Amino acid sequence: MTTATHDTALAQPQGIRAAEPSLLRRMTRGLGRFARRSRMSAFWGVIAAAIVVIALAIGVWRYARRRPAELGSGSGGAVDG
Repeated sequence: MTTATHDTALAQPQGIRAAEPSLLRRMTRGLGRFARRSRMSAFWGVIAAAIVVIALAIGVWRYARRRPAELGSGSGGAVDG
């Protein structure tokens, strides 16, 4: 069997294409490319993201530490008459 015969025997039909990369893979690849091209902007982007995450965590922590009496009567917003 020659190489030309072997290649034609394994040829795929024309309608089949390779699967497109997932959204997560495309986003990761894009962020990696951005970090390689502009390192300082990527660094400050990480700092800004850390500030946002810390601010959100503090808000959740404060809400979780409240006593049940401070959260309301639990009546679902109904007005007591």
